[in-house]
Amino acid sequence: MRNYNKIVWLVFGLTSITLFCAGLALRLDHDEAQFIASGHMIASQNRHPILDFVYYHQPLYSYVYALIFQLSSDYLLLLARAFCGISVLLSLRLIVSHLLHNVKNSSFALWDQLIFPIGLLLSLGLTSGILRGFTAWNHAFPSFLLLASHLILLKNHRHYIPQKIVLSGFLFALAVALRASLAPMVIPLFGALFFYSLPFSKRLRLASHFVIGCLIGSIPVFSFMLTDFDAFYFNIIQFHTDFDEQYLFDQGRASELPERLGLAWKYLMGTNNLYMILSIVLISVLLIARRKKSSTGDTAFRYWFSFSVFAMSIVSALTKNVTFHQYYYLPLMLVAILGTELYPLLTRDARRIAAFGALGFGIALLIDGSSSYKRMVRALESDDSFFALQSAEEGSFIYEEAGSGAILTLSPIFPLEGGNSIYPEFVTSPFAYRTRDYIPEKYRKQYHVIGEPDLDTFLKDKTPCAVYTGWEKKHDKGIEDWACRNGFECTETPMGKKLWLKP
Repeated sequence: MRNYNKIVWLVFGLTSITLFCAGLALRLDHDEAQFIASGHMIASQNRHPILDFVYYHQPLYSYVYALIFQLSSDYLLLLARAFCGISVLLSLRLIVSHLLHNVKNSSFALWDQLIFPIGLLLSLGLTSGILRGFTAWNHAFPSFLLLASHLILLKNHRHYIPQKIVLSGFLFALAVALRASLAPMVIPLFGALFFYSLPFSKRLRLASHFVIGCLIGSIPVFSFMLTDFDAFYFNIIQFHTDFDEQYLFDQGRASELPERLGLAWKYLMGTNNLYMILSIVLISVLLIARRKKSSTGDTAFRYWFSFSVFAMSIVSALTKNVTFHQYYYLPLMLVAILGTELYPLLTRDARRIAAFGALGFGIALLIDGSSSYKRMVRALESDDSFFALQSAEEGSFIYEEAGSGAILTLSPIFPLEGGNSIYPEFVTSPFAYRTRDYIPEKYRKQYHVIGEPDLDTFLKDKTPCAVYTGWEKKHDKGIEDWACRNGFECTETPMGKKLWLKP
């Protein structure tokens, strides 16, 4: 039997190059700023999130970036996006490897080992949803860890190998330590152990081993909780459940469940993610109509487990009262795993239909493209810098005009790119600043939460070498007013933003 894996991995390589270029061409999302700024604060000033400055995410992810920034203090956005991009490609590789393993024996034909893997790879790898993983927030790397945990549990349901289950629990808990919103995924992952094809006593022991792995992976969380539980509770739990939620409702940005369902439909079916979803829908329809008679019993665990993990990722995304495209990055990965489990259950003829259908959707996506990929092509054609390089050029301009010193800004990536510093109170970009009025005064004083009404007092004994605005529009207005009141003169930057230079 001929081995077609080399061709599949060649397509994977070409897809990876395209993804990387498109990822570097992506415009800035302001969520990126807080992750990069907090990591830089650790690397450059030895100041720690939650303990030394307000920070509303799990702090462990900041240390990952801090470690990366030890390699270089230049091109921060490029380094962070490269790391996220590697995480995306590792996740994609896990899925492709899993699929090739599922169709490797001699009973599978050309379309099973070549056509369907390439079709699934193109349908998934070139979607705007997967491209979102390249932005420098805390999605790609934790999602890779969760995928690895899921696949370990999926592959070992007939085996009693405690050390692998410990590893699965560890990877899952580490993912949660990096991104707290992944915590609900424990329900299908842990629950699956009780449906293993093993005696009940062994299932219980494996469940205990999963818990042991979770405890080990949770050590970073426990460390911060024990160091300062009140600060941890305020930043990670209380801010989101009390203060930020109320802010979002008052701003009219919070959505009720029907609206969130509409957004989920839009992100999955109203974008080029549609091609991937249609591939899985085609497989599901064929499964109902033309399923192998022998696909019962043992295989049921695999597809029901895969479906439950995918479904929980959707439920988890819907629990957010404000939902965004990036929340459906993980579900796209998980629905692909579901497809790899359903596909081998089809009859030979049905698999052929599914394989060529998936390839057709993949080619359609390749032709259709997205704004991000078109931006990449334009950048290559015109020899313009990608955005991750433009941000470094913007930072250099800021440093040349303002000199060394601290920059007052709600967009910290750009001053940091050039070698300037920022104030720790503004690490969260606009997020702490905009919710200041919703936080009780005792917490504002205790955790140094600064908003527009505090600017004069906060800056009374400080002299920023410049003020940088233009990315946050409404929230920048108060900072611009302070700059005007204090005689700062405005100049335009290469990216069309405002740099206010001290008199």
